[in-house]
Amino acid sequence: MKYNLDKRTCDICGGTEFKNLYTQRPHSGCVMIKNEDGKFVHNENVMCMDCGLVMKPITMSRESLKLFYINEYNKLYKGSNVDSISRHEVVDTAYNAVYVCDWLNKIGINLDGKKTLDIGSGDGMFVRALRGLGADAYGMEISKDAQKVCNKIHGFDTVMGDIMEGVVIPTHFDLVIIRNVLEHVYSAKEFLIRAMEIVSENGNLLIEVPSADRPYGGCPVDSFLSAAHIYTYTMDSFRRLADSCGLHIDSYSYSGHKSCMLILLKKGKANQMQSVNHARTYSKLKEIYAEQDETFFNISKKIKELSEKSYVNSIIKEINEYKHTSNLIVFTLVTFLFQNTGNRDTIAEILDSYKWKNDQSEDINCCEAGYEFCRGLMYIELGDFRTAKEIFKKASGMYPQIMEYNFIKELRLDGVLSDTVLNESMWFNCSRHIKSLG
Repeated sequence: MKYNLDKRTCDICGGTEFKNLYTQRPHSGCVMIKNEDGKFVHNENVMCMDCGLVMKPITMSRESLKLFYINEYNKLYKGSNVDSISRHEVVDTAYNAVYVCDWLNKIGINLDGKKTLDIGSGDGMFVRALRGLGADAYGMEISKDAQKVCNKIHGFDTVMGDIMEGVVIPTHFDLVIIRNVLEHVYSAKEFLIRAMEIVSENGNLLIEVPSADRPYGGCPVDSFLSAAHIYTYTMDSFRRLADSCGLHIDSYSYSGHKSCMLILLKKGKANQMQSVNHARTYSKLKEIYAEQDETFFNISKKIKELSEKSYVNSIIKEINEYKHTSNLIVFTLVTFLFQNTGNRDTIAEILDSYKWKNDQSEDINCCEAGYEFCRGLMYIELGDFRTAKEIFKKASGMYPQIMEYNFIKELRLDGVLSDTVLNESMWFNCSRHIKSLG
C-alpha cells in the first residue's frame, strides 16, 4: 500500500524545534510499517523542545492514515484475528476495564443513569462494564472487524462512525471516553476539541494514554514507541495539550493497563501552567529508554550472571541499580531460579529482601500482586504454610474487586470467561491457594 506523507509541526504548540529521541529499528517481534518503496514509515520519534510532546515528525497524511486503520492495522497488530478474539484477550480487556472502573470509583465518579460514549470502543468490553455500573452506555468504532468482535462477545452493536468525519451525534454525554486512541490520530488536539463538543456542560472527558516515562515492562522501546503511535505524552505535555484545547485536568493517575495514564478532563483552562525544563525531561527519557533496551536485549545474560552470585545482598544491590526496570529483572530472575535450581532458601530471601517499586510500569504478568503470589508459592515449598496463607491473602487483597463487578459475573455466566482461563491470573491463583491451605 502507498502512504502519502506529511511533514508535521508540533500538534500542541505548532513548534518545529525537535530533537531526535528514539529511532525504531527492525528486529524480531518489532512491528514496522513500510511504504510501497520499502522505506519505513513512522519509525522516528522526536521531542518538541518548546512543549515536551513526543511525536513522529513525518506521518501519513490524513487520508492515508484513515486507509491504514481500515485496511492494514488489524493485519499488522492483531495477526489474523481481525474478526475474532481469544479468551486470553477477553481476560485482558476485562481486567483493563476493571482498572478504569476502580479509578473512577476512587475519585467519586458515579455513573448510574449517566449517558456515556466510548469512542474507539474496540471489543466493547468497557461499554459492557459501564452498563454494569448502571450507565446508559454506547460505543463508537470505525472498524467493522471490531464491531464483529463486540457483537460476538456481548451481543450488541457499536455505532459505526468517525467523529472527525462529520458524523451527527444528536445528544450530549455526561462522560465521553477516549481510551488508547489519542496516540493514533492525525491530530490529538483537533480530536479533543471535537470530542468536547459532545460533552454536557458539567460533563467530563476520560482519557487513557501511554505514559512516555513508563515504557511497558518486558518489551523493547521499539515496541513501546509503536509505529502506530503518532504521539506519546508525559503528564506535563498532556497538561499543555489540555490547556491548548481550553480544558484542564481534574484528576489523573497511572492506573490504566501497563501503567497508562488515566486522565479526567473538564471544560475551562487551568488557572496556572507550571514551567517545565524540557531539556531535563529529554535527558530523563533518553536514560529510561536506554535502560529499558539494555534490560530487554541483555536480560538472559544478566539473569544468568545474577543467578551465579552467592550473596543475596549483592544481588539486590545490583538489581536496584536499574532504576526503571528493577521490578522486571527481579521477577524474571525469580522465575528463572524457580525453574533451574533447588535452592529455595535463596529464592525466598531474594523475594523477601526486594522492595517492589511503584513508579515503574506494571501489567498483569509483572505486578506487585503477582510478586506476592510468588512469595507465597515459595513459602509453600519451604513448608511454612501459615506464612504462605498470609501472603496469598495479601496478594489477592491487592485486587479483590475483580469478581465484584456485574459485567465480570455476567461474562462467566455467558461462558466467555472460563474458570480455567481466570485461574491463570495471579489474583485467582491466590484465591485458589488460600482455599487449598484451609
